[in-house]
Amino acid sequence: EKNAISLINHHSDSLKLGINTFYYNSILSVTSKNNTANNLLQKHHSIELSLPSNMKVKKSNQEFTWLNKITIKKDANGDHEIQQGLFIYTYPYTKETVFSKDVQIKLRDSLLQKYVHGSTPNSYMVTRKDELSNINTSARLIDNKYTFNVKGLWRVENDKMGGPFTSISTVSQDGQKVITIEGYVYAPNFSKRTLLTELEAYMSSFEESKGG
Repeated sequence: EKNAISLINHHSDSLKLGINTFYYNSILSVTSKNNTANNLLQKHHSIELSLPSNMKVKKSNQEFTWLNKITIKKDANGDHEIQQGLFIYTYPYTKETVFSKDVQIKLRDSLLQKYVHGSTPNSYMVTRKDELSNINTSARLIDNKYTFNVKGLWRVENDKMGGPFTSISTVSQDGQKVITIEGYVYAPNFSKRTLLTELEAYMSSFEESKGG
């Protein structure tokens, strides 16, 4: 038993990757890169993602793209709206310190305040930073490419919305810019884990466009 535990712990990263790849491939089997969203992603960020047909474009420009999928799910209290969103933003790569928790959160919050507004006056998405937020970061090589991951919670300033998010950031092939792709979930009455896994699958399909 001790040997088995030691072996599992030693290979935990590769085991997690294998399990995630299996789930991601299942989710991506019903997605496509031939859609309006990817036309804008290629135009503004020189990337492509495999996306479901009901993932819509909320806004898109050279700096920031917001994609959103809304579904309705029932429970004992009636119908509830579930939001699954993706943020894609690109910015110049100037130094390695951009891949740190403080820099990533500061950059994230500045862009969300600028582009992701709520339904009430002066409301916008921010990173939750209280003692319960538990922001985690990690770095690893994916296909021999350095990738920085941030996981935490978000909330809406001057509103009551909130939920989990996860992001990946990497340097473009030409070394000129950082590409960040983030997924967030809003589903206050339901489990978020499966919903976030779906977004992670879309994020994992990331490819730079030819010539990007």
